[in-house]
Amino acid sequence: MTETTVFILHASQRHRKNFIQGIKNFGGVWVDRIEDVAEVAVQYFENLFSSGTCDWVEDCLNVVNHRLSSNMLNILSEEFSADEVKTTLFQMGPTKALGQDGMNALFHQKFWHIVGTDITNAV
Repeated sequence: MTETTVFILHASQRHRKNFIQGIKNFGGVWVDRIEDVAEVAVQYFENLFSSGTCDWVEDCLNVVNHRLSSNMLNILSEEFSADEVKTTLFQMGPTKALGQDGMNALFHQKFWHIVGTDITNAV
């Protein structure tokens, strides 16, 4: 056998191995027509990525403490300092987020000496 013949036989065998001959639908029935296999696949992913009713969410939320302590409220209500704003901005990835002005963090980091006061006041 030539190398080409061996390659063709190997490729044909691999194609047969990778071919989906059939699949069980949601009722457990084996389907083997290409149209039916495709429909089962579409239904599977539609169900996977759709939201449905969830009965246990309320149970989970009932065990979560819903209230903030007065200390937490005070901390969250405090004004941001210029240092906090600058530290936060410089911790951001330079190209990760656009500001309201359409500029990314790199611009604000590079020109902090010019725009820093305006940014701090805006926050």
